[in-house]
Amino acid sequence: MYKAEKILKEKNNSHILIVDDAPANIQALAEVLHEEYDISVALNGQDAIKLTDTNHPDMILLDIRMPGMDGYEVCRILKSLDNTKHIPVIFVTSLDEEQDEEKGLALGAVDYITKPFKTAIVTTRIKNHLERYRIERELRKEIEFRERAQKQMVQSEKLASLGRLVAGVAHEVNTPVGIGITSASHLKKITQKVKNLFENSEMSKSDLEEYFSDADKLSELLLTHLNKTSDLIESFKKVSTDQTSHTRRLFNLQSYLKDILKSIGSLLKDTSFKVEINCPDDIVLDSYPGAFAHVITNLTLNSLIHAFEGTDSGNIKIDVFRENGYIMIEYKDTGSGIAKKDMEKIFDPFYTTKRGKGCTGLGLHIVYNSVNHALGGEIECTSKEGEGACFLIRLPEKI
Repeated sequence: MYKAEKILKEKNNSHILIVDDAPANIQALAEVLHEEYDISVALNGQDAIKLTDTNHPDMILLDIRMPGMDGYEVCRILKSLDNTKHIPVIFVTSLDEEQDEEKGLALGAVDYITKPFKTAIVTTRIKNHLERYRIERELRKEIEFRERAQKQMVQSEKLASLGRLVAGVAHEVNTPVGIGITSASHLKKITQKVKNLFENSEMSKSDLEEYFSDADKLSELLLTHLNKTSDLIESFKKVSTDQTSHTRRLFNLQSYLKDILKSIGSLLKDTSFKVEINCPDDIVLDSYPGAFAHVITNLTLNSLIHAFEGTDSGNIKIDVFRENGYIMIEYKDTGSGIAKKDMEKIFDPFYTTKRGKGCTGLGLHIVYNSVNHALGGEIECTSKEGEGACFLIRLPEKI
């Protein structure tokens, strides 16, 4: 006799849980199955749920008519739990009404076997459903693996984007810092000169006037470029911190757009590419600025890498306006446009027309995810070859 909660683990076989309040029914099924499968049993619904949660069987053969909690309720509970919802359930019962079978299948059962059962039918159905469960489980593992790999690649792409931002800011800062160093060095030199003249009682009025004039110009030049450096670093700090912290806060959209463009200014420097921003100065978002920075940065990079390939000039225009309680952001470029065959795939992960040229195909995928998930909005693209591309983003002012 198979006692309740007895678990046989002598073979490395699939594990089947039999749930029935009648020991005779358990004995009949166990005698048929124990040669090929590991068997555990439960005499009521509560024990069945506990055993399923702790032992995670590969299949459950479930009676419907049981005292207290019937089989339908057991199935409903198991299918509602993440840890047990994928385990196949087969109802084994004396009920043979069509509506009973429909109810069981509607609750998530994979099959319905009536008693008295034929051994060959039971074993064949169990074997087929276990094989299906094995295949589905492997597919779920593969999907989970791919999803983790995709998340890692997306994160790597974001870090690479941040790396480009760092390199660009370093390049931008280098010029004003260089000018500042040169100005400070020259100021020190002429100061030392006038100091020597003063100490040797050789300084004339014209020497002092010349020094004041040069010192004033050098101080102005030094202050101008140090302020420029400070602005660049401040913009970089805002954008880079937001991109890595995933923090929600209030931010002025016009000001933040300017900060983003400052941080990627090196990409536009020494080119004829122009970026125009038209945004009211009173729009404040209660959202995630890091995700927003990813959107604008990747759209701009997409234009520079793809739309403006083969040319050294082009225009990008960003228009922001309110519409029906939402913030609309229209990003347009005057580039080469997107081929009709590519339009349906542009937001797909890893899709790129420049495979093998350093492009991962994640830029617009990051844009899509950032808009739809992090920012709670929507994005759509319209384009024709030779006529540029337009991305229309619809965002709530507060998520």
